[in-house]
Amino acid sequence: IEGLEIASYSMSAREVGGDFYDFIAMGEDKVGMLIGDVTGKSVSGALVMSASPSIFRMLAEDKLSVREMMIRANRRAKQDTQSGMFIALLYAHLNPAAGKVILCSAGQTQPILCAASDRQARLVETQGDTFPLGIIADVDYQETVVRLGPGDCLILYTDGIVEAENEKGEM
Repeated sequence: IEGLEIASYSMSAREVGGDFYDFIAMGEDKVGMLIGDVTGKSVSGALVMSASPSIFRMLAEDKLSVREMMIRANRRAKQDTQSGMFIALLYAHLNPAAGKVILCSAGQTQPILCAASDRQARLVETQGDTFPLGIIADVDYQETVVRLGPGDCLILYTDGIVEAENEKGEM
């Protein structure tokens, strides 16, 4: 997409992890983005993690709103995941031509918007329920619109960043 730069990086804390991200092409001017973390660092968590992007890829074919995609993905996760397992996830539609990102959070860390205009970094406060996917069947996810100007940077990340430890085991 012209005028858009995307960078991504992932490093597992162990051999099998539950963190994931994906980008979904949605025509010539829009991209879907998701970043998530499945509970646990086990093989079952990794299996749920590997299936999660497919749910969103299938829903994207129906050209649903961000809110509706989250509601449907939550219902599917509630049916398909074992009790006690859930997916903290943030899903967004990025449209650079319109200068905006529309997003919903299901228990994922708050994005950081770094505004080029004043060189300030701010946490993005998301609207609506923020229950992770798969816990409660009926959740009222709401869309949050973030306006983007030239040179702005939106940072999406999992709790692996905020829970990182140094060599001494300190956060």
